[in-house]
Formats: sequence, structure tokens, C-alpha cells
Amino acid sequence: MYRYARSGVFICVLMLILMVSTPPLLAQELRFLAVGWPLALTEFVNKEVVPSFEAEHGVKVIINTGANWNNRMDKILVSIAGGVPYDLVCTGFYSPIEEGSNGLLAPLDDYLANWSSTRKYPEPIWNTLKWQGKTYVVPQNSALRAIAYNKALFAQSGLDPEAPPQSWEELIRYARLLTRMQGDQVTVRGYSSNTGPNAYSQDLFWYMRQAGITEFNEATFTANLTQREAMDAFNTMIELSDAGRALSPILSGGFAGERIAMERQYSGMQQKAFSQNPNLIPDYGLFLPRKNPTSPPVGHGFFDGIGILAASENKDLAWAFIETLYERDTLEQMERISGFISGNLDLVSRHVHFMPKIDLFYNAYAYVTNSVIPPPRTTSQTELGKLLEQAIRKQMSPREALERAQEIWDRLLSEWQATLK
Repeated sequence: MYRYARSGVFICVLMLILMVSTPPLLAQELRFLAVGWPLALTEFVNKEVVPSFEAEHGVKVIINTGANWNNRMDKILVSIAGGVPYDLVCTGFYSPIEEGSNGLLAPLDDYLANWSSTRKYPEPIWNTLKWQGKTYVVPQNSALRAIAYNKALFAQSGLDPEAPPQSWEELIRYARLLTRMQGDQVTVRGYSSNTGPNAYSQDLFWYMRQAGITEFNEATFTANLTQREAMDAFNTMIELSDAGRALSPILSGGFAGERIAMERQYSGMQQKAFSQNPNLIPDYGLFLPRKNPTSPPVGHGFFDGIGILAASENKDLAWAFIETLYERDTLEQMERISGFISGNLDLVSRHVHFMPKIDLFYNAYAYVTNSVIPPPRTTSQTELGKLLEQAIRKQMSPREALERAQEIWDRLLSEWQATLK
């Protein structure tokens, strides 16, 4: 009897020793669908961030990089249908609208209210990550659009290099003054924007915002494409296209080769231009367009980020991982490795040392706005852009293009509204 009692005590003591000395088994997984991450970024996070997080939280972190922006949604839906939903997902600029409105993403406002880094991002950035008052995404990679300009080319044309255009009228006039021709070929284009349906659509959204109007009325779910402000915005785009001789061929070189005086750019384009021509850096300027001197300037925001799936059963752990990724030193390393710019103002002074003049884009965040367009965005944006392109090429009138686009958008908006919860 005593022998069995001693054995029982021994077993209990042994179990206590094992519980104390053996690390806990990883009882659950935290699954992260990372889209668009460079290999070096994934390797850094797996090596420098994941091990300590796993040890602290008793969780196995799995970062899945086997998706791209084309099949991302398929991966997400399959994970949910299979009963093993991703906890964290990389999001696109459209995600707060499309995936927030259909309940796919979890609102993050309760977490953000207590997060020490929330105020390190300008409020306009957070506004681009909301749908109907709820925030669904933490910003990770900004592609804010502004207009870059070459100060040397301004000076050569008799323009003040420190005084970029302050109205649509000035922007068009400067584009004409800066444009130079040699026969039928452009030697310097005064103003350049990307061409093609999606680019034309995005420019229209940007100029509509400068005119003080949104893409559609969220109260009535009707498009604003035939409003007077939209017509003014599109006519400005056409005049800019004509002033910069957008449809005429240009000598090689582009903005980096000082063949373009003003160009719509985001931070990645800026740094690429500097890598191609470091001598451009002193003459590089940046401004946000505005309708007139008294109206606010407008930056056009496209923010990819990180969200938490509503289907996740590990939301608190998922948020803890976001907090870990966004610790200042970790975030700085991630942005250095990837070239991503999240918009955290604490990092400006550090980033300018390896990303020249990146502070110009940080200064623009105070004026950023996003576009809200009806899903499926590939249809709404592309169909609109095709019509805009026909008008820019003088194949139909601007009014006809916008009226036909209005009909398409009103149908898409009606279909979208019917699906909302």
C-alpha cells in the first residue's frame, strides 16, 4: 500500500517537473496569407519576428506566400469553406469597400482605440481604410499619387521652379508652356499620365475629388458621373492630354531622362527615377493638384494593408501579431527590405537617409483621399476607362462617354446594393 502511494507521489512530482521544464506544445496555428511580399521580407519576418512571437504566445505562425493579387480571393474563400480560415490577410486598396461591406473582414476599431501607433498615421490615411465608419485594414504599402515635376525644366521655360501650379487653369497653361516639339515628335512633354482604361478611370476619380465630388452617392447608390463637377473634371483631363501632346510619340528617356516635366507618380516611381538618374534628385519637386487656389489639394490614395478575417477564431492573437510587426524597429526594417511605405510618421526621419526626398510623399498624406467604386471593380473601372479613352481620342463626345458610363455604374451599384448585409 505504501509502495503504491509512493509511486503515485513520484508520478505527480514527475508530471510537475515536466510541466515546468518542458515548453508548452503549440496548441493552435496563426495563419497569414501574405500577398505581394518580396522573398526577402518573408525571410526576415520568419527569422526575426516569428520565433519570439511563437514562444511568447504558444502559437505556430504560418506565413503563406502562395497567392497573388489575381487568385488571392480564391485562396481566402477556399480556406473559409474548408474550415481553416486564414487569420490575417494582405489587403488591396479596394478591400475596405468590397470585403468590408460583405462582412469578410473584421472591424478593427476596438483594437485601434487602444493601439499606441494609431496616432502615428494621419487621420486621412485611416479614412481611406474605412467603409461606413468602420476601419478594416492597417496600412502597409502606400501608393499615394501626386504630381512630380522637374524644377530645371520649369526654369528653362521661364516658370518659377519653387511655384508649381495652384489650379487646373495653371496646370494646363504650364503643360502647354513646358511641352516642346521637334516636327511631329515630342522632345519634352509638359504633363504626362499613364494611358489606358484603368489609368484614365483613376485620373477621373482623382479630378472628381478635386472638384469636391465623390464617385457615387452612398445614400442613393447612384453614380455621380453625369454631375457638372464630373464633366468639369473630365474636360480638364482632356485639356491636359492635349496640352502635353499625350497621343504623340516622345523621345526616349521619360521622367528620369528629363523628357517629362510633370508626371503623376507614387513613391516607388520616385525612387526608381532616382536610381536611373541620381542627378535628378536636386531638381525633383512634388505637388498635389487642386481645382483653384482656394480649394484643398488632393492626394489620391491606394493603400494595401493587413486585415483580420471575420471567420478567424484567433482575432486577438492576429491583432497581437500585427502589433509585433508594427513595432517601430521591426517596421523600419520591413519597409527598408520591401520598399513599402506604410505612412507611419515616426519613420520619416529614418527613411530619408536611404530614400531621398521621400518626405515629400509623407507631407502629402495630410491631403489623401481614396476612391470608392462599385464592384466588380474590374468591370466598373475598365468599362468607364474604355469610354473615357474614346472621348480623349475624339471618337465620341465627353458627355456621351460619361452618360454611357453612368448607365453601367447605376446597374452595377444596384446589383451591389442588393448584396449588402
